[in-house]
Amino acid sequence: MSPDDIRELFSAFGPVEVRRLFGGAGIFADGTMFALISRGVIYLKTDAHNAPAFEREALEPFTYATKAGRRGVMSYRRMPDR
Repeated sequence: MSPDDIRELFSAFGPVEVRRLFGGAGIFADGTMFALISRGVIYLKTDAHNAPAFEREALEPFTYATKAGRRGVMSYRRMPDR
């Protein structure tokens, strides 16, 4: 997915900026990162209010490998296909 595709997808939020991060990209609106893309998958920022909705749909969290060989988990969940 190209940066232009991402900007079009999230155009309802107004201008969206895509910045490269660690082999993926952060997606920002008004200077706030609200999503990330890694290996072609978009993950949306979650919090205590909306995380249960992602969990009910079994949308997995974004994880990454730590230096210790473990999996780190961030507060981003896979965006639903719909």
